[in-house]
Amino acid sequence: MAEWQEQIKALVADAAEQLQLVDEMYEESLEEQSVSPRLQTRIKNVVENQRSALEYLANRIYEAYGDGKRAKSYFPVAESPEDFPRVFDLRLPGVAAGAAEVRAAIEERQPYRDGYGWLQDLVYLTNENKHRKLTAQTRKERSVSRWNRPEATIEADDAGNIRIGPPAGDTNVRFEGDLREIPPDEELAYVDWLFTSRHCCPH
Repeated sequence: MAEWQEQIKALVADAAEQLQLVDEMYEESLEEQSVSPRLQTRIKNVVENQRSALEYLANRIYEAYGDGKRAKSYFPVAESPEDFPRVFDLRLPGVAAGAAEVRAAIEERQPYRDGYGWLQDLVYLTNENKHRKLTAQTRKERSVSRWNRPEATIEADDAGNIRIGPPAGDTNVRFEGDLREIPPDEELAYVDWLFTSRHCCPH
């Protein structure tokens, strides 16, 4: 394995290890109802290592197939198919002409493609954390009432959303009386931390 491949592998592995620590610290923060600077710093390290792996790859691609006129290159991330050609040529000039298959592979791994929306979040998070400040997080709690029946389960949350399912075959779910007057079988609270960057992570 080439040295640059070892470097990328090491960055990804380190990010994965730190992500496990983030998971543990995240659960602790939910109990404490506060996000510690240590957790924010750990998140910063994870996303920056993941971003660095992409930049290592971009630099290697440019060295092999680019026009050689730039000292640095960056992994292209476009917000739409229409914007991709411009962003690609800006980030990796000359590569489109020298390695069309590489361009096609990168184009298939853009935020507007299914399964790659996280890539745009990664860009926003690393830019904000590196150049401005640690990204703030806001605690969000959602209460859910659940009614369990043999035919199906009904959930109603505090935002007025109601979900029914999964039904057993074509069986109809029948409740006698006003659902609001029937005591739920379970009261649940879903808690999460949301990034509050104005650009990041709406999903």
